[in-house]
Amino acid sequence: MILCLSTERSRAVTLNSLPSVCPVSLWYGGYSVFEVDEGSKDSQVGDIIDFVIDSQMNFHLVDSEKSRLLKWTYRNSYSSLKVLLDKSGTSDSGSYGLKNPQGLFVDKEDNLFICDRGNHRILKRTPTGYVTTVGQDIYCEHIFVDDNTGDIYVNSLYDDAIFRFSAGSLDGARVAGDEHRGNSSSQLYQPAGIFVDRYGSLFICDYGNRRVQKWTKGATEGTTISPSGPRFFGPGPGPGPAQ
Repeated sequence: MILCLSTERSRAVTLNSLPSVCPVSLWYGGYSVFEVDEGSKDSQVGDIIDFVIDSQMNFHLVDSEKSRLLKWTYRNSYSSLKVLLDKSGTSDSGSYGLKNPQGLFVDKEDNLFICDRGNHRILKRTPTGYVTTVGQDIYCEHIFVDDNTGDIYVNSLYDDAIFRFSAGSLDGARVAGDEHRGNSSSQLYQPAGIFVDRYGSLFICDYGNRRVQKWTKGATEGTTISPSGPRFFGPGPGPGPAQ
């Protein structure tokens, strides 16, 4: 199953019947559209920035416009929308109000990790509703959690770099991107999406430079693994050094 967000309306698209993949596979599967009501009411969604799906096939949505973390459940033609966190701090474990949340990640234990951008922190919410701060002093929009180590990787728009928050530490360490914005092998410009493989190598959408960079574990510079081309998904419009 493949799912994606519509940029025109707040909805999730579900695509089924994916065959075994080989180098010459062609796929003509069907799809279903599940609408999520959009509007100004509390029962409606605003600007959905990111979403993940847990092991129980529940959708978790980041509503940046209304500063909310939502859980959307769809079972047998019945859907329900529940607010898990909002700007007033609604949670089962105390006051953790969201402010302009962005990136979202779910790990193998169904823990949710949220880039609470406006509060410059990273939050973790367990399946039972317990919320804690797992990273601080970071202005992030994209997040990846290594299931093997528990380390959290986020981008920093202020620093044009990727930071790693080791399990149990609230302070991040720069692991990609030097002290200055640019397009050299040691620099990044508005890094966006992040992926970490089982060897600890980082794959980074270097949005401003229109490239994908690979940084092996412990490296001080990256290797370009995609040619320069159209901009990948990132934080927003703006000129880049490669433009």
